[in-house]
Amino acid sequence: MAVSKRKRTKDPSPQTPKRPQRRSTTTAAPRTRQKPISRRGDSDDDDFVSDSSTSSGDKSDHGEPDDHASSQPDISPDNNDNDSSDDDSNDEVVLTANDFHAPKIKVPEPKNSPFADALAPSSLIFMATLKENNDREFMKLHEDQWKATKKDFMDFVDLLAKELHGLDETVLVQPAKDAIYRQHRDLRFTKDRIPYKVTLRASFTREGKKSPLPGYHISISPGNETVVAVGIFQPSPVLKQRMRAGIIRQGDLIREALSTDAVKEVFGGETGTALLSDMDKLKIAPKGIAKDHPEVELLRYNSMFVTKKLDDIDMVSEGCLDKILDVFDALFPFVSVLNAWIA
Repeated sequence: MAVSKRKRTKDPSPQTPKRPQRRSTTTAAPRTRQKPISRRGDSDDDDFVSDSSTSSGDKSDHGEPDDHASSQPDISPDNNDNDSSDDDSNDEVVLTANDFHAPKIKVPEPKNSPFADALAPSSLIFMATLKENNDREFMKLHEDQWKATKKDFMDFVDLLAKELHGLDETVLVQPAKDAIYRQHRDLRFTKDRIPYKVTLRASFTREGKKSPLPGYHISISPGNETVVAVGIFQPSPVLKQRMRAGIIRQGDLIREALSTDAVKEVFGGETGTALLSDMDKLKIAPKGIAKDHPEVELLRYNSMFVTKKLDDIDMVSEGCLDKILDVFDALFPFVSVLNAWIA
């Protein structure tokens, strides 16, 4: 079983130089448009791994995902048509920053922030405001703030990628622009016209962000909803077959990788397969597997990943980078086992 290469200390504060302070308080000039804006809720971007919506399990398997999946965030698009009641209006409306909703989430702003190893509070504040004003007019009026938020996130991703490569040398180090996900939602196959995702996401694997292989992922969202995830999410039938073949041969390796002292420390004493997300786990054994197979419990997983949530204060405080690396470090053996089977 792979062994973590990272030494853990009681004082995890990084020694990286402090980045210059960034300001994102520029007041945008008023813009005009022909129609009033339409307010919408949050987007459906709850999936931290891919830009596509989450499916409900492998249709080729027998059985359906556990009922527990219904308690997960709803990541399917809401089938709401756009409000077209104002289509006949040709009156010009002048919009300013004061015409948008204030964020409902109070983002902490620690003294001396922003820190070199954390996100700037202004970045989370912008994302919290986007949640309440998810439309193109808001983005047009706040273009400077969005650019500052994106740059702040990309700087953070660059640091994270380099440090992660020190823990797992198989991870491909890419420029941040290639590791992060686009902010625009794909509106081609949905009636939900909300234009932007309300999370900042990045992925790291042996072959980069677009690879289907097991890896490391982060999805940043204000409201204490940031998720650090490690593993593989809804693999293709071919990769799933390899994963299940590995479980049949050496299922104990997964249990061992999730039962280390590092895992116990990071997850507050919880260890083992109880850490695996069961959002798309089958109710019964998959096709071709006997219901009394000794590894039937592990074989019921369509995906195999572990998540840990971080609060807003974690994301904007000194030591944020190390908190994320602690999760990646603890789960390095887990990823190694999956990649040995799948890659």
